[in-house]
Amino acid sequence: MNFEEINFEDFEDVDFESEYNDNFEFTEEGEKVVQEFINKCQIKQKELLNAESDAVKLPTKEAILKDIDQTVIVRENPEYVSDWNVTKDHSMQIKLLYKKHFVKAYSFL
Repeated sequence: MNFEEINFEDFEDVDFESEYNDNFEFTEEGEKVVQEFINKCQIKQKELLNAESDAVKLPTKEAILKDIDQTVIVRENPEYVSDWNVTKDHSMQIKLLYKKHFVKAYSFL
């Protein structure tokens, strides 16, 4: 799914009064995409560290989800794009779409 294919009518569950919709969770597909991204980061970091020594802490699912919670404003752009460092000098980019890779999390108390 490309950004152009997004149907904004699918965002009925979004609280447009809130600046941030800070309770997202990954879909099953999103969970796989994020895990693949983390795995690629680990591989890239190992490759780069063989040539240089500038290790950084790699992203986790929790860190990526927290970043989504703090940065995504669905009504303005239902897409999450971010660069995450794999070494001090190298980063990798991840792109996730609302409804496809992450959704609004609901808690029933």
